[in-house]
Amino acid sequence: FSMPLSARVEALPGGGEARSRSFELGVHLGFGPEFGRVRPYVGPTVFAMLERGYSTSPLTSNAEYRLLAGAGAEVGLSIWLGERWRTVAFASAGGIFAQTNPFVVGGDEVLRGTGFIGKVGLGVAYAF
Repeated sequence: FSMPLSARVEALPGGGEARSRSFELGVHLGFGPEFGRVRPYVGPTVFAMLERGYSTSPLTSNAEYRLLAGAGAEVGLSIWLGERWRTVAFASAGGIFAQTNPFVVGGDEVLRGTGFIGKVGLGVAYAF
């Protein structure tokens, strides 16, 4: 799972901003050779996101939630730090192809959910 460090922000024509924060659960298959403790990989990824959107607009200030789903490709580098600990650096790109509902402020859709998404990350993992 992952959570972006910053919110998505969109300026509203009537003043204020629309913002969203998300929590993502993703699964990927990584294929690649091992070079001792280092393993570069590439493979497909699928993900689902729970996103909370809200605005600072004078028109509305309520929060809304939606689910987004997408798929793409990921490249990364996995480094074993110990017997069970490892770190992973990755970059992925893909498309969000499904959303449960749009975020609407003043009759206009904001923070459009579907479309291209790209991200980079660094993580620490423990193998059970």
